[in-house]
Amino acid sequence: ILGLNLFKLAEPKRPLKPQRKERKKVTAQNLSDGDIKLLLNIIRGYDIPIRRPHTGKPLASKSGRSFTETFAAGQSSQSAIHGSDWLLSQVQVRPFVEVSFQRTVLQTTTADGPNPCWNEEVELPFSAPNGDYSTASLQSVKDEVFINIFDEMVYETAADEKRRGKSIHTRVEKHWLGSVKIPFSTIYSQARIDGTFKVNTPAVLLGYSKERSLGSEGGYDAVVRSLSEGAFLTLFITIEPQLVPGETVREKIKEVKFDSQEDERLLHASDRFEREATQGYRDRPCLTTVIDINGKTVFITRYIRPLNPPQELLDVFPNSPQEATELVARFVSLIPSLPDSVSFSGVCDLWSTCDQFLTLLAGDEEEHAVLLCNYFLFMGKTAWLIIGTAIPEGPSAYVLTYEQSRYLIWNPSSGQFYGQYDTFCPLQTVGCLVSADNVWFNIQEYTSPMRISFDVAKANLWKPFFSRSFTHPGLSSVQPEKLVYRRSDKAPAAELQDRIEKILKEKIMEWRPRHPTRWNRYCTSTLRHFLPKLELSGGRDVADEHRLELQNLLGDYRIAGFPLHFPFSEIRPIIEAVHSTGVHHVEASNVEFALAVYVHPYPNNVLSVWVYLASLMRTT
Repeated sequence: ILGLNLFKLAEPKRPLKPQRKERKKVTAQNLSDGDIKLLLNIIRGYDIPIRRPHTGKPLASKSGRSFTETFAAGQSSQSAIHGSDWLLSQVQVRPFVEVSFQRTVLQTTTADGPNPCWNEEVELPFSAPNGDYSTASLQSVKDEVFINIFDEMVYETAADEKRRGKSIHTRVEKHWLGSVKIPFSTIYSQARIDGTFKVNTPAVLLGYSKERSLGSEGGYDAVVRSLSEGAFLTLFITIEPQLVPGETVREKIKEVKFDSQEDERLLHASDRFEREATQGYRDRPCLTTVIDINGKTVFITRYIRPLNPPQELLDVFPNSPQEATELVARFVSLIPSLPDSVSFSGVCDLWSTCDQFLTLLAGDEEEHAVLLCNYFLFMGKTAWLIIGTAIPEGPSAYVLTYEQSRYLIWNPSSGQFYGQYDTFCPLQTVGCLVSADNVWFNIQEYTSPMRISFDVAKANLWKPFFSRSFTHPGLSSVQPEKLVYRRSDKAPAAELQDRIEKILKEKIMEWRPRHPTRWNRYCTSTLRHFLPKLELSGGRDVADEHRLELQNLLGDYRIAGFPLHFPFSEIRPIIEAVHSTGVHHVEASNVEFALAVYVHPYPNNVLSVWVYLASLMRTT
């Protein structure tokens, strides 16, 4: 024993290839406040937005000090300072990561450059609602982990004439660049989350640039090439101790016989198909039957049927199918996402029909994916439902389309799409493809979208449920023939807009108890007029025009700011997201703030909320 202990002492502290050990799972009932912790390993970042140069005098480069976008009245173009020598001598960005959860805030050290490496661990305490650590209580927690990237800015402050040259006074500010948001319910159900995540960066980031080159050609070619562009964070997240998640209905179904109107022969074939898939390929999900909100077992193909999107969306871009497709995907993504474990008591994987989903205005990935797939079919596209796993959500549903001789993978909860060979696509595993007529199970060697063929006609790659030996019995759809929409109503949206703005202004002043909070009405007015343009453009191609407008209006101010976008379900998540950006932390005596809110109504009371935050400091 002594020899073994001596040998352990001699082991390297950080072996080059460490192996993760399986941890013992514990039940949550016996735990109390302080016993559960969230562990986050923030590994590295890619393509963080960089500071935009200006004509004002930057601080000495050796001290790692900042330069930011200064709007000088009548300033000429910045072409004179774009020389490579000048750029090399400047600090591009000094990023650090701040993690906030249940109002506990921790941060990493500050790195240098747009591709930082931190490899640091942060530990956050978790408190269950009302001290209830039962499985049902943990499954219904709505709290989210905010992982924010900031740029540390160091400014030289004015010193009195006598001391000038003898001492330098500096002020440190942090500027929010983007965030990754992960619900606690996802971490709890997955036990661990490990991967590279796209950072949600705002459409406009005053003082910073995101270099993008779409190429000269239009269409999906140009867009697909640009999809991987953006900022990314590599993270590992887990819960300590590892908790035993509750049983899902799919696990309980083996013990309890659910009522069903499906034919017994179909149910037996479905059970056999899933069992054989699980035995042969444990690394991929197989789904042929689901449970509806009445608790009945329904064959999955019954959910797929062409359904009409709101006509007022199709009328926006009558001559541009690509833009119409993206707008429809955006509409679906604006319906609030809520895991079934939060919507329904217990971990129930219940599937609602599209009309039920549009009435409830809340659902998980499956509801979003089914609705988007059915919209695409109505628009004449070749589309399938993908049953797979993704990061961070785990078991999930995406949509696959085939257009212009290529496959596109759509994330229905975000409205974003990816090329099949995009390395940063969140979809990690493809288990099944579902259409209105059949279910195909992936029997290829690989599960990653970029390593498989999506040609379902090849029987050696995809195993069909219905075949010559078991033909399709002509199942009718559970979906309605047509979706009926309530037209968008501007009056309640305007009322909500004023309410959100009033609450956020009060909150920002409340978060700054020792400092006066002054509001700049000229900047607020400009931001308010800009937000509808941002909604109309989907956040593209309007930033430069907006910067110019601000420059003309507020030439002697240095401005840092950004718009945030939310699907609307309630005000609390908006307040939490605004707080996590830390915009209220600016403590300079001459700081002014601007805040504008815009709520855009879509049919069926689906609401798109924009919040534009900015801090301004006079430079003259």
